[in-house]
Amino acid sequence: MLIGYAYTYGKTSAGNQDLSRQRSALTAAGCTSIYEDRLTMGNPRPKRKRVFDELREGDTLVVTQLDRLADPHGKHELTMIASLLSERKVGLRSLTEAWADANNIITNYLDYQKYQKNPLTLKPIYEEFVRIVLESGDDYKIDYPWCLTFGYQGGSSIERWGIGNDHLLEIFLYFQDKEGFSYEKSKNFCEKLRKIGRWHELKPKLDEWLQRAHEKLIVGEVEYNIAHFACYIAICNIKYGASWDYFTAEEIFRKMTALGSKLPSQLKQYGSGELPKAITDYKDEDLTFKANDAFATIRMAIKIESEENYRKILDHLADVLEAEFPRSYAIEFRSPNKMFLPIGGLPKKGVNQLFANAAIYPALWPLIERYARLAMREFEWYSNSPEENPVMPGTFAVFALTLADKSYGGLALDYLRICDGEHQSAHANLVHAYIAKYGFTRDAIRLLIASAENIQHMTARKIYPALIANKNSLALLVQARKGEMSETLVEEPRKSTLWARDPDRAWRNVLATIWGDAAIDRPDEIVEAAPEELRSLYRTILGMDRDISA
Repeated sequence: MLIGYAYTYGKTSAGNQDLSRQRSALTAAGCTSIYEDRLTMGNPRPKRKRVFDELREGDTLVVTQLDRLADPHGKHELTMIASLLSERKVGLRSLTEAWADANNIITNYLDYQKYQKNPLTLKPIYEEFVRIVLESGDDYKIDYPWCLTFGYQGGSSIERWGIGNDHLLEIFLYFQDKEGFSYEKSKNFCEKLRKIGRWHELKPKLDEWLQRAHEKLIVGEVEYNIAHFACYIAICNIKYGASWDYFTAEEIFRKMTALGSKLPSQLKQYGSGELPKAITDYKDEDLTFKANDAFATIRMAIKIESEENYRKILDHLADVLEAEFPRSYAIEFRSPNKMFLPIGGLPKKGVNQLFANAAIYPALWPLIERYARLAMREFEWYSNSPEENPVMPGTFAVFALTLADKSYGGLALDYLRICDGEHQSAHANLVHAYIAKYGFTRDAIRLLIASAENIQHMTARKIYPALIANKNSLALLVQARKGEMSETLVEEPRKSTLWARDPDRAWRNVLATIWGDAAIDRPDEIVEAAPEELRSLYRTILGMDRDISA
């Protein structure tokens, strides 16, 4: 019997939890039953456990590709699953990886164990993998996110071999150290692996290499190739790593400098040199712009306030982000006009000043939005924002546009779906400023709900009970409560945020923001204090009606 299993790693916020393609492919392959799991923060893969319990001898488990069955970063997990299926005499079939069966997966993993004991044992095979990687084009694809495969002539037959990208890198660096280290070859190899895989797959092995290299280096005698490759790793940590990898990169630069290398100071002054200078450097009599990808900094200064000068700045910002510039970075900006966004609680940094000034010119709003959409990335930060109040890139651009014109409410909603509400709270200040300017309009309520889904706590404002005490605003809040307004809490959450999987708690967050603790502890007091003609609306909003869907 063919039994299918489908899984998605997609986030609800990006609409990527649709399993219809996998379901159709498994059905077309002849699966009589299909089990489906989705990425969750709670019970991982409950249906996978169920399918393992129900598989019987002679059955075949079918997936569209192997990373649907096991975590693509966990080779051990896939091997354990393959061993389990093999022991129970259950087949394994991947629709996109014909080489993959339980025995192949086990064999290839065990072969890597053999390499660890004696690296020379399988050197010809691993050299073939290296050749494939170095000769691959930009469109080269691997069969499995962590696994390269190829056919190797073994005796009288062609055997199928597979190896993880991280293990292949480990072997490559082993032979580089033994046979003479080449910066250019090592960088080229890592770049190829990064493009056909993922940076975080490579980072642990590169960290191990850095540790070994540092232990061997002598102050004042830093070998050119070693220093350059170490700094290359630092730059990649900044460009492709997580936001906290910036500190790892700084540590690498410090160590190389302490050992006598001049390369970090050169990188600090000129950048990596890999981005076109026309993008990273600009200067005329009115302004300067300089972006350094090695240290993730963008420095700008305007001498004369004008729409044209801000247009140049915004164009250069967008061009830099469209290149391979780090996603967490610092913006430093100076200009004569010391104006900041009229939103309390925001750091009065140059980036705040930049977008407050640029938003004065309506013709520049599309350029500001272009930058914002390029800049917004979950778990990324302006690296020079206060540690206790981190801010996602694009924040000040979004805030400036949202207050400048109500038509940018959609941009603000997109921002609220992306930002990391567990660590950032600045977006609550945007919502408060928006309500203060426009009142409890439909868009204001949408923003309030989106923020309440994606923040640990929103502070109540004393003015809100009076501001919302009108029929129109209360009716809009009733629509939200009943699920008759888009972007409400009763829809399937778009994002795995702190509260989005607990709509009741998020709704209580909304109520507490408007009426304080009384909305949760003493809702009857709020209703009694309301005008008679509005009390039914209050009861519905505060959950005092038994059936809010009526």
